[in-house]
Amino acid sequence: VGIDRFARKLRFAARELPSARFAASDATALPFADASFASVFVRDLLHHLPDPAAGLAEAVRVLRPGGQLCLLEPNVRNPLIRLQTHLVPAEIGARESTPDHIRSLLAPQPLRDVAVELRQPLALRRLALHSRMGLPALGRFGPTAAALRWLESGLGALVPESRRTYSQATAVRAA
Repeated sequence: VGIDRFARKLRFAARELPSARFAASDATALPFADASFASVFVRDLLHHLPDPAAGLAEAVRVLRPGGQLCLLEPNVRNPLIRLQTHLVPAEIGARESTPDHIRSLLAPQPLRDVAVELRQPLALRRLALHSRMGLPALGRFGPTAAALRWLESGLGALVPESRRTYSQATAVRAA
């Protein structure tokens, strides 16, 4: 089940994943009972919310005890992410997004086995294919996507670990 607040994004997701179900919802008021899901994946959301702790608490609420939470948020220490926060008004919340901030959001939740790691050295595709500041259609051309992956890989080797693009958090819902 995929959730987004915006119908345009849901239509796109439904075209890309026709076997999945989608629903329009506010992330801080999910239309599901407590403990509804064995796993919950939250991607690029918290930095858009006025109260990220409330959005995270709601994701944990719908997660079953023993269920797996995976969270992916941009790391503002990455130069492309920092640039994006200045070029795209909707990304301004990512200026607070660091691994320590993610840990602080996770700490009060009923979670165990919490791990926060930095992933993806350089996200050129995030910038080049972004719906507002890039050209998303380029991603549909195999050679362009391959060239971006190659550049990310080569240039990414120069990026220190602390400057990787995403903070990835995983945790298990406590009983």
